[in-house]
Amino acid sequence: MTSTDQAATVIEALIEEQEYDLVQSYCITSTVVLLAYHHLTTVDLEVEYFWKRVCTQGRKGATWAWALFLANRYLSLVNYIYQAPWWPVSSDITV
Repeated sequence: MTSTDQAATVIEALIEEQEYDLVQSYCITSTVVLLAYHHLTTVDLEVEYFWKRVCTQGRKGATWAWALFLANRYLSLVNYIYQAPWWPVSSDITV
C-alpha cells in the first residue's frame, strides 16, 4: 500500500467520523428543541397543578411525587443541554 493510499484511507475515515458527529449533533439539538417546546407549551398546566399546590400548602405540598415530577421534567433537559454541541470544539488533526 502506497503512502497516497494510506493518506486517502485516513482522510476517508476522518470524513466518516465528521459526518457521524454532525448527525449526532443534529439529533441532540432536535431533542433539546422538542423538550424545550414541550416545556414551554405545558408550563401553564405545571403552574396550575404543581407550583400553586406547593405555594399554598408549603412543605406539605412538596411530596415525593412532586419531586419525581420535577426531576423527570428538568433533569433530562439539563442533561441534553449539557451534552449539546453548540460551541466549537477545536481538534488537532494530523495526516
